Amino acid sequence: MSLFRIRWAISKLSDRKFRDRLRRQVVSPFAFYGAIALKLLPFSRRLELRLKDGKRVGIPTFMSLYIFSEIFVDGVYDGGFAAFPKFIIDIGANTGIFVLRAKQLCPDASVVAFEPEVGNYNELLRTVECNRLTNVSTIRAAIGVKPGPITLYRHPRNNGGHSTVSQVSGVAVTVPGATLTDAIGKVGGRVDLLKVDCEGAEEMILRGLTDEQAAKIRTIIYEPQWRLYSVPSLNEWLSSLGFRVTPGSDTVLAQH
Repeated sequence: MSLFRIRWAISKLSDRKFRDRLRRQVVSPFAFYGAIALKLLPFSRRLELRLKDGKRVGIPTFMSLYIFSEIFVDGVYDGGFAAFPKFIIDIGANTGIFVLRAKQLCPDASVVAFEPEVGNYNELLRTVECNRLTNVSTIRAAIGVKPGPITLYRHPRNNGGHSTVSQVSGVAVTVPGATLTDAIGKVGGRVDLLKVDCEGAEEMILRGLTDEQAAKIRTIIYEPQWRLYSVPSLNEWLSSLGFRVTPGSDTVLAQH
């Protein structure tokens, strides 16, 4: 049981504003806090949270609670939905929590979700199927600079920590690879929202943007990895492509 997880759990229990936001999302806040307690033990069985709109969020690991809190309670990606995007690409879809949020806020949107790690991908499929999400395509692949297999380092404790650029463990697997050109083609060449959260590969992917590709993308929102690359330098690069960049503590928003 890590000190980080204990401190995070205590912060969520003691934060009244967080508790108020949580009540607006889930049927039972007690189920959320109960899941925290069980996953701290740790409790290996998959859990579920029920949302007030009837949807269900799978909680296979402790870190799924962290990701759910970021996306549904704290709304760290909600700025990307302000213009009600119709065509969304999710790079680093994990278990599908962002996809579920996207369909909650923009039910008519078409979403293409990329996730390379097999356990996360299977949970992504389950999220889509059990919530009967329509117009969602799931692709088991990592995005790289060129097509072909990619090495993925598997994090031993964090199902959101697997990386293609940071050696987070000695356990490496080969996963299918695709390119940003492939991803853009999956939504017909027009991207209203490109979400990128892939544990350090954000810089490689976004620096690979050509002027032609950038012109096809209305909004980018990415989760910066400060210890792995220069976030200000990456933001300058996006600005040079014509994006208006708004840095945040959790995500960076770049808009045309």
